[in-house]
Amino acid sequence: MKSGQVQVLGIVQIVKDDKISYVIHGFTPFEDWEVEKGCIGYKTFNEYTRADCSKLEMDDVIEPIYTKGFKGMAVMSSFKLVNKSK
Repeated sequence: MKSGQVQVLGIVQIVKDDKISYVIHGFTPFEDWEVEKGCIGYKTFNEYTRADCSKLEMDDVIEPIYTKGFKGMAVMSSFKLVNKSK
């Protein structure tokens, strides 16, 4: 798994007013600049999204795709499936 990719550990589905959203929980390798500062291993990933995650499973590896959202803040709008779990 490369930096910027996330291995999915869990998915929370949120239903409100007939709209479905998700919170993806997982882990990801430290970025290169963090490794240079002495970090080793992985860091946690928790991200809210309205992208359809209904087909994601535990241990899938994804690459989050961000777009500009409310007040210019980055929003996870989609993801690319890098590796499907077996």
